[in-house]
Amino acid sequence: MIFDSLEQASRYTRLHPLFKQAFEFLCDPGIQNLPSGKVELDAEERIWANVQSYRTQPVESGRYETHRKYIDIQSLLAGEEVIVYTPCESSLRVLVPYSAAQDIAFQAAAPGIPVHLRPGVFALLFPGEPHMPGRSLCVDAPADVRKVVVKIAADVCGMS
Repeated sequence: MIFDSLEQASRYTRLHPLFKQAFEFLCDPGIQNLPSGKVELDAEERIWANVQSYRTQPVESGRYETHRKYIDIQSLLAGEEVIVYTPCESSLRVLVPYSAAQDIAFQAAAPGIPVHLRPGVFALLFPGEPHMPGRSLCVDAPADVRKVVVKIAADVCGMS
């Protein structure tokens, strides 16, 4: 996992051939006006974005998710949330086995590292890195957020 400011995104563009395009998209001021839903960034589905609006939930009600085919770059347009991260997928109890069609598996909640996501920063999550997005900063204070998740094919650079 990489957590940093969008101002520092250029540091990471050499890690993957599509990261430059992903970060340019995330830094474009016009992104604020996009409706919720899928945004095609590449005709071959090597990179796309999902614009989401939702209310955060308590950590206790969450579960980890992992992917195998796609890298996530998650960034908020509005609001604040916590993404809980753990580097140890193998130690988590599987709740929903991996679905290749949806590129996702779910694991039971367990202690992890809270990452405070807010506008202007991003969390970059590689395949196999369990993360629990959409969590509340405080148990008693769910918040409305607007978020963009850019999905980037890992196999473009041999990461899958």
